[in-house]
Amino acid sequence: MRVSYSALEEFQTCPLKFKFSQIDRIKVPKTKETVFGTIIHNVLKMLHEPSRLAFPGEEEVLQYFSQKWDPTIYEDEQEEARFFSQGVRILKNYYAENYPAKFNILDLETFFEAPLLNGQDNHLITGKIDRIDKLNDGTFEVIDYKTTKKMPSQKEVDKNLQLAIYYLGLANRWPSLVRENRPVKLSLYYLKHGEKLSTFGKTDYLNETK
Repeated sequence: MRVSYSALEEFQTCPLKFKFSQIDRIKVPKTKETVFGTIIHNVLKMLHEPSRLAFPGEEEVLQYFSQKWDPTIYEDEQEEARFFSQGVRILKNYYAENYPAKFNILDLETFFEAPLLNGQDNHLITGKIDRIDKLNDGTFEVIDYKTTKKMPSQKEVDKNLQLAIYYLGLANRWPSLVRENRPVKLSLYYLKHGEKLSTFGKTDYLNETK
């Protein structure tokens, strides 16, 4: 079986919704919150693109956001203005908190595969990681951006299935992380609050996740 992490998350939330979308293949329009989150992700990808010769200024970041903006998905001008101003605030705060800064970014929006063997059955979990950094001490950090308002507790972050599966994907891509028992920092960046919550994955974490 091949399944994406987002589909697994959908199954956890509502098995019936999983059936409609993954088995019956019923297409539904994306919510405005989903579209908003995608635009913010695209802007941050542009901001952190390693191939750039120079960091873009705040004005360029906001201009890019405006170009990607889609006003047609909102119910009225008031709702659109509220979402747009929220996006501007998120990006301004993010820029102020992170620049000027030097990041050693290994990859952005990278697809991964996490193979799982269950008896004679082979399964493959797939997904996309927003950002992978290498920190000054050599530790790899996986970062996933969140545009949701609610923040989890540290205990919930330590048991977060999404981060655990991302770690499986990273270990599959770079097996030396497991061979050398190197810890990996796993982070959720809550953009509305400017807060990054982190936990660490180690070799025994892989077996628990599987």
